[in-house]
Amino acid sequence: MKYYLLIFLLAPAITVKSQGTGPTLRSALLKQLKSTHNVKDWFVPVNVALEGLTAEKAIWKDGSG
Repeated sequence: MKYYLLIFLLAPAITVKSQGTGPTLRSALLKQLKSTHNVKDWFVPVNVALEGLTAEKAIWKDGSG
């Protein structure tokens, strides 16, 4: 019985939390895009990794398929 009472009391809080006004998908993806392009975090940023890469180097294949 206590279990049902607990669920009854927490259910509104859980539903309100799930409908929260957190970041939108667009804003989260834009933040990640900017972070992966500019910020040196736990991996090399894209602009640093591709620095000095020419078109010829980019299309190079090793011939294995």
